[in-house]
Amino acid sequence: MDGDDGSATRSKTGGGRGAWWAVALTVVAVAALVWMLAAIRVPVEFRNLRNKLLTREFTERGKLVSAAVDVFHRDTGRYPTALDELTASTGPSGYRGPYLETIPANPGRESAGWDYDPTTGAVSDPGGKWVESSALAGVTASESYLDDGRMPEIVGTDLRTGEEVRVALVPSRTNVVYIGSDAAPTFRDDMAALASRGGDPRTVVAVIVRSRWPSVDMRSREVAALRVPFTVIDATAHAREIEDALNVTRPPATFLCDGHGRRRARIDGKVTEEYLRAAAEGVRNLRETIALGG
Repeated sequence: MDGDDGSATRSKTGGGRGAWWAVALTVVAVAALVWMLAAIRVPVEFRNLRNKLLTREFTERGKLVSAAVDVFHRDTGRYPTALDELTASTGPSGYRGPYLETIPANPGRESAGWDYDPTTGAVSDPGGKWVESSALAGVTASESYLDDGRMPEIVGTDLRTGEEVRVALVPSRTNVVYIGSDAAPTFRDDMAALASRGGDPRTVVAVIVRSRWPSVDMRSREVAALRVPFTVIDATAHAREIEDALNVTRPPATFLCDGHGRRRARIDGKVTEEYLRAAAEGVRNLRETIALGG
């Protein structure tokens, strides 16, 4: 009897210990899973927060540099030939500087510099700082009134006339520059969407950087069959430079620019009327921000 009771007691105790270990292991497993999920989530949240802070810092510093350029222009009647003039102790007639103690570093680039055009006074960052402008994936717009780099000079053959041309943008208008491939399955639909945009056809230009056709004549015949009202340029000979300058890894990519060639909005992938409207809305919002001094 005593032996049997002892055996039963030990059995019950062992079962209790086994249950306790099962609970402990479950808690440890859950804790490990939570820790792993947190380890994945925290770097993502940290990166997003860092990007937001860099964006804010980029905008504020860029505004400071741009405002100093504007004051320099107001005082002297010309734009500085280089940003270093903003920190000089003396300057041209009318100069009341220095306007900045030092040129703020650009947080969006490893180097401290900004791109600057002394003919227009435009301060820019060509690194491609884009933020979402709508719920449509692939449609992005400039994050501030600073431009995000200019369109590079694009030279090629006008596939309607056969002449060598440069892309020319219409001043004081929103221009659309399509960088694409006639081998892409969306090419014909893209051309139709651009044609349906309406307005001045001079504000739209399609640039072919990749082609399925071995000759310019064959590309010209395809474009003629499309009957689009805007200029289509064969720039396949300069594809690498154009794609590198615009960070286009897989055409098509469509850019909405102002008359000075500053890139204000971008569509990656297929072009539709809806996407064009969303991108244009981003440009309009940006223009209103500039007018309000934002």
